[in-house]
Parts: sequence; C-alpha cells; structure tokens
Amino acid sequence: MAELRIVFWNADGLSSQKARLFKTLLSQRRVYIGLISETHLRPVDKLKVSGYYVYREDHASPIGTAYRGLAVLVRRNVIHQLLPVPQLQTSYALGVEICIEHQPTRVFAFYKPPQNRLAVADVHTLLDSLLPTIVAGDFNAKHTAWNSNIVSPDGRRLLDDADRHGYQVLGPEVPTHYPHCAAHMPDVLDIAVTCGLAAAPSLDVLDDHLISDHQAVLLTLKTTPMTTSLPSPKHRQDWRIFAEHMAEHSPSFRVESPADVDRLATDLSATVSNALRESRLDAASTRRQPQLPAYIQAMIEEKRKLRRQWQNLRCPTMKTQLNALAAKISDALETVADESWHSAIERAGDD
Repeated sequence: MAELRIVFWNADGLSSQKARLFKTLLSQRRVYIGLISETHLRPVDKLKVSGYYVYREDHASPIGTAYRGLAVLVRRNVIHQLLPVPQLQTSYALGVEICIEHQPTRVFAFYKPPQNRLAVADVHTLLDSLLPTIVAGDFNAKHTAWNSNIVSPDGRRLLDDADRHGYQVLGPEVPTHYPHCAAHMPDVLDIAVTCGLAAAPSLDVLDDHLISDHQAVLLTLKTTPMTTSLPSPKHRQDWRIFAEHMAEHSPSFRVESPADVDRLATDLSATVSNALRESRLDAASTRRQPQLPAYIQAMIEEKRKLRRQWQNLRCPTMKTQLNALAAKISDALETVADESWHSAIERAGDD
C-alpha cells in the first residue's frame, strides 16, 4: 500500500556533516517531507537537498548568533504550498499545505524550548482550521500517555487540553532523546499532534545515527500526497549515429517546383526526427537513481548496530566510536558526491 512518509528530527545544530547524513536518510527511507527543528542556521548558511524544496525559518540573537531555527523539506513532485509563519507565544512552527486524497492537509515542524512553558494556545493556533493537520517535533513535554517515563507539567497540560478539544497526541514506543549526560534517563520528547486525519499515523524511531542527542522519528500514513510528474530527463545523443543516419537517409532529389520544396522540407524534418530517435541514448543508462557504494552501506549498517549498543549501555567510549564512524560516513558521502559531480561534468563535455 502507498504510504506518506514524514521524518521529524531535532538536529541540535544542522552542520554540513549532519546535513549529509540527513540527505542519505531521506533517500534511503523514501521520505516525502522532512521536518527539522533546532537547525541553528544563519541566513548565509546553505541548505540544499537534491530532489527537495527547502523552506527555512532562521533565528539569530541580537549579536548574530544562530539558534533555534526550523526547516521543512518537501519532495519536488509533491503538490504543496508554503504556509505563512504562525505567530506563537512560547513555541515555533513552520508549515506547508499538501493534498491527501483530494483533501488539503497541513503539516508543521514544531519546536518548544525546554525553558518555555507550553502555551496550549499555540497548539490551538496551528489546529485552528477545518483542514486535517499534523504538527510534529520536539515539544519538550513528557507524559506516559505517549510513552514518556514521567509526566511533566507541560505534558499534563497538553494531554488535558487534547482531551478537552478532541485532538490526538502520539509518541513512539521507544525514547527519542538520549541526553549527553549518561546519568540522565532517555525519554520521549519528539511527538506528533494530529487533528482531522482519517486514520492515526504510526510513529517509529529510526536507528540512523545523525549526531544529535535526538533520534529521527518516522511518521507514516497509509496514503500518499498528490504529486505531479517531474520533467522527463534530458536524453543524451550519440552524435556519431545521428550523423551516419542523416548521411544515409537525407533526401536528395532535384527541386524544380514549389511542391518539391514542400516535399523536401517534409522529408528532411522526418529524417532529422528519425535520426534523433535512433541516436538517443537510453535514459535509464544516463540517469539512474544513485546507489550508495557497498562500503558506505556496510558502514551505515555497522553504525546502526553500534548505535543500538550505545543506547543500551550508554558507554562514553562507545559514543566516541559512534561519532567517529558517523563522521567517517559523512566524509565518504561527500567524496562520492564530488566524484559524481566531476563525472557529470565529464559526460556533459562529451555531448
């Protein structure tokens, strides 16, 4: 069955290294929409992801230090529009509107700083529409109702308000936040608030290590957004075959009347069209979906296993090894991207 796959994640600062790992996650998990909080990006910082539109809401202190920040990434073939940035009291959100089964649906990235008291009015602002809505991110609100270990004041406030107003608060079954201090217990902080959906989504914590104290969460709906066909790939031509075809099939007869001119133009046009068709290289051979080299896939699998071990043991040495492996994977991804770019330039020079 077709699925709408949304990943939300607190990046704790979206460095270029983390961005490369997140791009790989989007590709491997076939994600339609990515929601990132705590990007810590400055306006001059670049964030480009092949195949996705990127929308950002950057925040900076009076002295120019980047902090907080949100980003929404939408796959390029998804029909959507960016929503106005909502004005909230103690939280931050950035959203888009997509269409699910001909029904406009709103999707928001959300972040509430831990020092701020959750204002349920902020949730009402985001849900204040007749449209189905998904709000996902780091709420910094704990409650056993969505699988946290404890109940915090913000968590109690959010659940009470959800019960009164009829919206849903969902959390995954395992922790999403692993504090840097091993003495602090892992817990569920990254959750989703939904309203008006035909069916509740599933939430799964991903074991991809993205060098953050938060795990990415995959939200899945048993449906897909409306999409548009992407432009057909530009075909490459074998100009040697084209020239041979033209030399062999070009019309050659005496032109003695206006009718002969018309006939020559028609025949020449047909010959050119046939030559282009015969000399066109197969798009599948020139524009394949990029595959990660086997050695990078092996490192990613090793990283996932190490991540699970660290989550169980919380060993500082193991965390150092995990971060080093993630950095090694990030460097390898950058090298592969550079090699692909140089290959593309060389192919373009051959055309």
